[in-house]
Amino acid sequence: MANNIIWTPKAKSGLIQTLIFWKEHNQSESYSKKILLEVEKTEQYLSEMPSIGKPITYQGQKEHIRILYILKKFSLFYSVNNNEIIIIDFVSNSLINNQDDEYYQH
Repeated sequence: MANNIIWTPKAKSGLIQTLIFWKEHNQSESYSKKILLEVEKTEQYLSEMPSIGKPITYQGQKEHIRILYILKKFSLFYSVNNNEIIIIDFVSNSLINNQDDEYYQH
């Protein structure tokens, strides 16, 4: 059974900012398109297998938060609630590494 995917405003903003950054940085849309394609594949996987991500503690929240890595450079944080998958955040792993354990704990 497929689950409904819902993006929070924070997660949408993180994804959009990432796509814009890479478009401007590379002076090309090709890498941004690659990121978006991988995000869409990840959404499909999540809708079919919601427990695929690794359970984590995210910014102090311990209940049902999971993480998936996209292209090894980005993290997608989500939770599952009945038939809904809530995408909580989308961030660059370089940002997370700079903030150490303030962002999340394994």
